[in-house]
Amino acid sequence: MTEQNQPIVVDQNHYHSIAKVARLRTLALVYLEHFSTYQNQRARVFEGDPLLTTAFDKDRGYADLTYAGTRIRFALIVGLSNSEPIAKVRCLHRFEVNGESKESSLGEFLLLEGGRTNLIERNGKPHYTEGSADLIAAYYFAKAFEKNLEGGMATS
Repeated sequence: MTEQNQPIVVDQNHYHSIAKVARLRTLALVYLEHFSTYQNQRARVFEGDPLLTTAFDKDRGYADLTYAGTRIRFALIVGLSNSEPIAKVRCLHRFEVNGESKESSLGEFLLLEGGRTNLIERNGKPHYTEGSADLIAAYYFAKAFEKNLEGGMATS
């Protein structure tokens, strides 16, 4: 039999896999929200800074941040890899060109158990969203500000 003729098994295991993804998404949204609240941040990068505005959309799974006219979005992506649920956060630079909304990827990171990320400090310790969301946001804002100068991207 060729691969095309192989039977496809459809059973309860698929439901169990997607149920795991749904549970992971619920947990990951709590960690994603740290990017809009900035409570319990060690570095206090944006503390009291009127140039930062944030919005969190739990239903759509993203946090939007604007700093000094530059916009970024942390978008939660959940899926399956080898039947195991995985959560990633993709950071997007949002901008306008000639009045048309555009976005480009600034990068992504894994969102692991307890809000741990695969991003690390200089000493090798992992960053957690609860204590480091401000540092992570500052990193991606720096990348977005660099992109502002490329290709005539105008911010709004």
